[in-house]
Amino acid sequence: MDSSEPDNGQCTFGQVVLKATSPQKRCMIWFFALLILVLAIATATALVRGLLAFHKDGELLKEGLGDLDLVRGMQQNRMMAQRVFFQGLAIVAIAVLGTLASGI
Repeated sequence: MDSSEPDNGQCTFGQVVLKATSPQKRCMIWFFALLILVLAIATATALVRGLLAFHKDGELLKEGLGDLDLVRGMQQNRMMAQRVFFQGLAIVAIAVLGTLASGI
């Protein structure tokens, strides 16, 4: 940052990692950053699988085969519950990462 730019208190992820006081803290920051990425991918995957299950049931209802069984509905609920679970874990990981980064 040159002297002509005002400091607004914001910094990039790389600057946060470089400002970390110890190698252990740098490793934890990278770990939580990668964990958040993995949880975001897991959340998106569960969302897509749940939406595809909803779509498939909609097609069955259009064809008049809607009362086959409740297994499909249970699968939809399980996929959406997984999505909420992964989202919750991602939020916790973001909070921990923010705590680690703010204590630098």
